[in-house]
Amino acid sequence: MSAASSGEPAAHLATIQHETDTATPQILQTQLGCAHSLLRQDTAKAKLAYTAPVIYELKRTNDVEFYFLSGTVLCPPVGGVEEQYDGPYYRYFPDDGLHTMAAQAARYLSDQSASPEELAREVRRQGMAAVQSAEACDIIQRGIQEHPQGPFDGILGFSEGASLAASLILRKAAQGSAQLFKFAIFMCAVLVCHFEEKDVILADETSMRITIPTVHITGARDPGRQASMTLYNLCEPSCASLYQHNKGHTVPWGPPVKDMAHEIATVLKQWNCKSES
Repeated sequence: MSAASSGEPAAHLATIQHETDTATPQILQTQLGCAHSLLRQDTAKAKLAYTAPVIYELKRTNDVEFYFLSGTVLCPPVGGVEEQYDGPYYRYFPDDGLHTMAAQAARYLSDQSASPEELAREVRRQGMAAVQSAEACDIIQRGIQEHPQGPFDGILGFSEGASLAASLILRKAAQGSAQLFKFAIFMCAVLVCHFEEKDVILADETSMRITIPTVHITGARDPGRQASMTLYNLCEPSCASLYQHNKGHTVPWGPPVKDMAHEIATVLKQWNCKSES
């Protein structure tokens, strides 16, 4: 069985390179594992497993290349990943707090009757939001700066990877520093962890916003869909697009993948036009 069919979603990040001679986006996929917060360092199949549908379609229809960045925190395998891929296994977070929070919070975030932010506050009241992303952000930022294919134009995150990508972008904004990326793609995001406090970041409690263009992909049957919406609400609405497929916490094969790739390709084409002007 491949990781893509194991039923346990991975958390991925990908960054898209800029300043190439041909203005071709080159995507560096960094992932938080084959089971939410784990990373299999040296197997391309494991790294591609859960974002493979979109990666395949983007490569088929656009001039893009993908690269990969490993986590640095050695950790044990979870979710049966050791039955599919040999170790070692790595992640970005120093512990499994984000994975635990995301899994436990899903039962609250499945409620569609309240606002995403109010549901997230219930997660907080239940004591599940005590996760800080600073160390993980440091690992990603250092990896990006040291990567031989950097710097990068965009970042793509799936699940916990989307949360971490958003944390990194918001931290740069709060610091008043130049952004690392020109656009971001978030897939099935979990709640965005604060980069300074053990808490989550909610749009109706902060003035911080992600102002670069963003694409948000969610699943109608994803138990944590409302978490994705808390991230969408943290983004500048004039440059944020939202696409919902009819599956769960996954990136499905089939007809939806063409629509998802189209949403992303629209941003890539805008980037190419600007880079050539």
